[in-house]
Amino acid sequence: MANIEQRDVTRVCQRSSTSNILKASSLFDYIDETGCVPIVLVPNKRHIPVRFTIPANVVCVVQKDGAHYGVLENGRYTAGYRYRVAYIVNHQSISYNFNVMDCPTRDNVMVSVEITLVFNIVKADDFCYKLGAMHFDDLLHSVAEEAIRTLVRSIDHTTVYELRSSCSETLLKILNHTFQQFGVNFSSTTVKNVALPSLISQSLENASKFESLIAKHVKEQEYAIKKINDSADLDKKNFFVKQENKLTNLRSKKERITIENQKKIEEQKRLNEREIIKAEQIAESNKTSALASYRDSQTTAKTNADKMIQNATAKLKNSSREIDQWQKEELMRSEKELLFAKNEYDIIKMKVEARENENMKGEREQEIRMRRTDALNNLAKNGQLIISGKSGKSLLEQFTF
Repeated sequence: MANIEQRDVTRVCQRSSTSNILKASSLFDYIDETGCVPIVLVPNKRHIPVRFTIPANVVCVVQKDGAHYGVLENGRYTAGYRYRVAYIVNHQSISYNFNVMDCPTRDNVMVSVEITLVFNIVKADDFCYKLGAMHFDDLLHSVAEEAIRTLVRSIDHTTVYELRSSCSETLLKILNHTFQQFGVNFSSTTVKNVALPSLISQSLENASKFESLIAKHVKEQEYAIKKINDSADLDKKNFFVKQENKLTNLRSKKERITIENQKKIEEQKRLNEREIIKAEQIAESNKTSALASYRDSQTTAKTNADKMIQNATAKLKNSSREIDQWQKEELMRSEKELLFAKNEYDIIKMKVEARENENMKGEREQEIRMRRTDALNNLAKNGQLIISGKSGKSLLEQFTF
């Protein structure tokens, strides 16, 4: 365990070992000076005792009569001479380190990438028969290096340090996709370091220092601005407190003035009520006087009206008598004129009849019409004609044409 902590694993290999499985398993913990660690052991003697024990974190690929029999994990087993252990495989997780040198970036800057891979063999028989430890080391180098170079080629040197966090997942998927068929599982991949050329690295370091210095100055500036803002906020709060105190004093003063004004208003209301009562008393007195004067005026007016009605009634009676007298006189005059017209009509009628007897009927009718017309004209010239009674009715019947 001490060697594992002191040395990094940079290569894996397959080694020969004793047929004692317990002793052979201790070789998995030894890392030599070149950083090579065995992951598969091949026993020198191709047989196993009748009883044997397989320790933890080790699996054995067993053959029977020279053909593959299966994989045995930790535990105690009994077997005959026909069985033998072909391979002893490390079942633990192994941390594997290697560097990829001179990887060109998108802007053609050469960088070196140091990665650490953690894997374990999950299917020992597939690993031993399909790939083997030596081929595994070569294939792992080529696949991981190609993946790293592809990832580095896709970015600029200014962002190359981001590989430490961005490429691990991609590299892990590529490795598992490639080695799954060989019974190897990669649990994690880590980019430990990305090294740029010294001049560029120094420039980036200086740029990083400047960025840190700028960030520091920005922080200091933000702190100074925050102090100024805090001071301004404090002054603002003090100003608002003073203003609030002033407002409180003004509100108190306003309340006092309001109370005083309310008192004055109440006092004025009482004075107004007294004035109103006094005015109502005066108005009531004036009303009483006015009612008395009104009653006197009403009595006088009624008396004058009665006198005027009496005078008008007397005048109306006199006018009615005069009208009746005039009507009677006019009626008598109209009856006289009517009687005269009737006599005239009789005379004309007799003349007409006489003429008719003389075969002059047409001339007689013409003369009658002329006579009638003259009579009507005379009546019209004499003014109003009042026709009443039976004589008037008979006269109208006689004038009917």
